[in-house]
This record gives sequence, structure tokens and C-alpha cells, in this order.
Amino acid sequence: MKVLYIVLGDLSRKDSGSGVRPNCMLKALTDRGHELYVLSGSQNLDKGALRRSEVKKAKQWVKDNNPDLCYVESSTYPILHHCDYSMLRFLKRRGIPTAYFYRDIYRIIPNVVQQKRSGIKNRLKDGMLGLLQKHTDAQLSKLDVVYFPSVRFTDYFSYRRMELLPPAGEVKVSSVGRELTNTCIYVGGVSDFYGFPLMMEAFRLLNRDGIKYRLILVCREAEYRNAYGDTEMPPWLEVHHVSGEALEPLYEKADLGLLALRYNEYSHLCIGIKLFQYVGYGLPVVSTNVFTMGSIIRENGFGLTCEDDPESYAEAVRTMLSSQEKLDEYRSAMQKSMTERHLWVHRVDKIISDLCPDREK
Repeated sequence: MKVLYIVLGDLSRKDSGSGVRPNCMLKALTDRGHELYVLSGSQNLDKGALRRSEVKKAKQWVKDNNPDLCYVESSTYPILHHCDYSMLRFLKRRGIPTAYFYRDIYRIIPNVVQQKRSGIKNRLKDGMLGLLQKHTDAQLSKLDVVYFPSVRFTDYFSYRRMELLPPAGEVKVSSVGRELTNTCIYVGGVSDFYGFPLMMEAFRLLNRDGIKYRLILVCREAEYRNAYGDTEMPPWLEVHHVSGEALEPLYEKADLGLLALRYNEYSHLCIGIKLFQYVGYGLPVVSTNVFTMGSIIRENGFGLTCEDDPESYAEAVRTMLSSQEKLDEYRSAMQKSMTERHLWVHRVDKIISDLCPDREK
């Protein structure tokens, strides 16, 4: 099928969820054999002229090729450039089924994730983004499908057709039979929102009678330095500041992947991109029982969930690492769930089925 794939962002960025997901969807669309035209690029306002030029080229491709559908990968911001609104209206006039993935709603509940910024420039920026959000919502209400990561997102909107896209990842390795070393890995932020202080306290409890469990922390260097400075770290903690392929040998050293989002309105909506990276590398997961992510972990046999306190977290880690046989059971269940319903190509299949139900894949 002919697909116009619009990415409201730069595909060259691959260091976060906003970069990983669009690139994985691009590969999945290609793997399924679809003919693609990709419209992507920086969303910075000072790149407006370049964006208009790229949109103009995409419109000409649409006129020449009459694609079967259009799929849009959003950024964390509302749609910023007028030419992108024009593009969506153009597709509507031509009767091309169009879907939009709404990846994040942190701006709707900002007090949980970010503090209100001070200063007139920041207030003007927030006001502008609020206005653009209204324009975006008005445009999305005219699209064929708006996709969300989890069912709880739909409580905040009333678009005419709202669907869920299955969370996805890649199966990188099978770790069944890997020797148990009582080593865990956490990749992410170190603030309380992400639960890293809770995790540290849990590992202090686990190791209070001697070093029995080790933790590998991977985070941004500047964030770590701001949070901990020159604080002496415990001997069971190993800290790295790497990303991408440099993570692979660290995943290979670990038995478990860790997540510890604290309970709040926003975290109950979230599906961390790291969840599926852990699983893809054969690592069962221990996570706090935030609603959406906890449900996915339990339903797919990805690991254990627990309450967001150090004692419960420590007990969950201890339980998961109680035997290699137990871990292998989780590893086998994880691989089955991934290959049957949680690969990136499964997201593509749903989009094709929803937008073109009478056409073959």
C-alpha cells in the first residue's frame, strides 16, 4: 500500500522515546512492504521556511500517487507550523484516510510533571502553546482516527474515533538459561518522579546484611551530577552515562530491568519506552503498580508489580531473583507475548486495518 508517513519531529534523533518510536514505526512500515513517502524534520519555529518547502513536496507526491492512507507521529508539543495544519486539511479534501498518534498529554496535567515557569517570555510561550493546542484539537477532531498509548488517555478527549495502538518493542535476544547474578539495571531519570530515590532505598534494604544484589544505573551525566554531585555511592551501585548500542553489554550483565514511577495522575497513564527495551533484551521487569504499565506487565507475564514504597519494591526484587527457573518462566512468557502481539509491525497492521479495512495488508 502507498502510505504518507508524517513525523512531527526529526528522525535523526534516536536518544529518547520521541525519537525511538518514529524510527521503529518507519522500519515496521518498510518491513511490511508498504511504499512510503516520509515527511519529517525539525519542528523549531525558526525552521518554518524549510518545513513549508517539505510540505509542498509532500503535497505534490500525494497528487501524483494518491496514497491509501496517512499516518502521523506526533511530538510532545501541539502542531506548531501552519503548513502542517494545511497538510491535514489537504488530505481531508482529497479523501485520504488519516490517523494521528497522540503520544503525550503532560501539558493537560502539567503540575504533576513540570512546574509553572516564571517570567514574561515563558508565560508568553505557554500561552502560545495553549492556543496551538486548541488549534490542534480542532484539527484532530476531523481526522479518521486518533490513537492513544493507553485507554486512560481517552478520558481527556472526545474525538469522534479514538483507538489504542498496542505498545511495542523488538525482540533483540532470548535470555532463557542465562546464569543468575542478582544484578538489576535501571535506565532513566533519577528524580523522585521516576522513583529512583525509592529504588535506592530498596537496594539499601536488600543489601543491609552484605552485598547480595547489585544495581546498574544508566542516566544522563548532567542530571546525575545535579542530583548527587560528589556524593559517595554505595559499593553495590554501578553508574554509566551511555545510550544506544552502548547499553547492550549492560543489559547482558543484568537479570532484571527496573521501573519505579511514583503514583500520580500522570504516571498512571504512562507506558515507558524502557519497559519494552528491557523485555526486548530478555529482561523481566519489576515496576511500581502504576495503572497502565502495571496492567501490561501482568497481562503479558513481563514480571512483577508492587506498591510504591521501598519495602514492597525490595520484596518484589527478592522474589523475582529467588531462582533461575522462575526467571526463565518469565523470559519464555515475555518472548511469546512479544512475538504474538507486541512488535512494531503489529502497530502497523492495526493502522492498516483501521484505515483501510477492505484492503489487504
